[in-house]
Amino acid sequence: MVSNIKEKKVASRGSHAPASMREIEAALAADINVGLFPRSDTESIGSSRVKLMRGTSRAIMDLGVAQGDRLGVKELTRLIGGKAATSPRGRILVAVPRISALMSLPCRLNEHLELMRRNRQELERINQQFDLAAMSSNSGLVLEEVCRDANRVLDKIQEEARHHGHDQQRHRRLQVERNYAAMSRVLDGVLEDEEEVRVVTMEFALSSPVRPATAPEYDFLLTEVVRNRVRFLDCLRSSQAISNALSGYVWHVSYDIEVGPFIRVYFLLKAGGLGAHEKFVARASQLWRRLTQGSGMRRAGAHHFNPLVRVAQGVVSKASGKRVSEMKKAFWYEAVKEQDFRISLPKGQRAFGMSAQKSAASDVKTYRAKSLMWVQSLSGMEFMRPGSVVCNLYGANRMVEGAALSEGGRSSPIIHDGVANSFAMKIDEGLMAKDKGFAGGCG
Repeated sequence: MVSNIKEKKVASRGSHAPASMREIEAALAADINVGLFPRSDTESIGSSRVKLMRGTSRAIMDLGVAQGDRLGVKELTRLIGGKAATSPRGRILVAVPRISALMSLPCRLNEHLELMRRNRQELERINQQFDLAAMSSNSGLVLEEVCRDANRVLDKIQEEARHHGHDQQRHRRLQVERNYAAMSRVLDGVLEDEEEVRVVTMEFALSSPVRPATAPEYDFLLTEVVRNRVRFLDCLRSSQAISNALSGYVWHVSYDIEVGPFIRVYFLLKAGGLGAHEKFVARASQLWRRLTQGSGMRRAGAHHFNPLVRVAQGVVSKASGKRVSEMKKAFWYEAVKEQDFRISLPKGQRAFGMSAQKSAASDVKTYRAKSLMWVQSLSGMEFMRPGSVVCNLYGANRMVEGAALSEGGRSSPIIHDGVANSFAMKIDEGLMAKDKGFAGGCG
């Protein structure tokens, strides 16, 4: 970790963050370095990139509070000689060529790096001038010109960091807290019902080119991943065998440098659902491959390269505060990761999602109310004729009641999402019957 960065904890709704900054950085480095598959080389680019991100962010933060800090020819001469930068402006200028690879990623970075990205072209031009000055015999005059251009651009960055950076960072911290609180509620709600669950983490992506994907290729991959994520979770909810094994789940669409967009899902499996959890993994993998027509790839296994994700997997019991804490550390990491690597999704799409705890009794009450409303509004129709609106609604009601009874009055979110979908289909069938009846003069 960069020496001038102090380890700190971020407050979450009045309490300390579940994971320290050091743990977050180690997990982020593992995600960057490994992605969905291990690299063939031994170089750990993840750690160096995380250090670079933190060091550059710190330089911009220092620039925002600096007073009368100007880049001069003397410091540029020191930099040409291989000496370390002594001012925030010098540190930013030195970071420009090293941070270029991150700037080209098709995902949103933290606010400080986004500030650099907005001024990227000018900073890279200044860096090229700096390189030319280092090779020029008349470097003094060239360095004076570099100083003028660099201070002009860095003045803009300083102004924005000083007046807008704080509000943007506060907004992102609030997003982190909201996402973490929502994920934690899912786990707490499941443990209230099940007492004990097995956490299985799976990651899903599409095959991507070996070379970095072009913009059109990336857009296609992102669209397909988002579309198949919706279909995948719908199929899980619709499959009785699979949904009976699930108590809940949390998913996060993120970015991998090699394969592009991918989905990480934390499945909370019931102790006795679908037999061994290996069977669930096999069925989920088969489903993803089928939905993606063989082009999808996935990763699942207890030995995860990300330390926070690895520790979170396994049996989590309500009685074990340590295991619950380890699980919530992983959730905190997924939320905090959004500050550094947030995938740019199509408008209206979310990067996070999760199952919801719902009461079967409330579902029955809601659906019965809808049924009664339709019966009252269609009182002139033949009530129980096969295919009629009321007949279809009656069937949907029985479906909901059966699910409620089978779960002892308390429903898993997966089952009732499926019931809701089936109920919606019944309503659609009823509306079609109604439309046909009125169009044909039935009644």
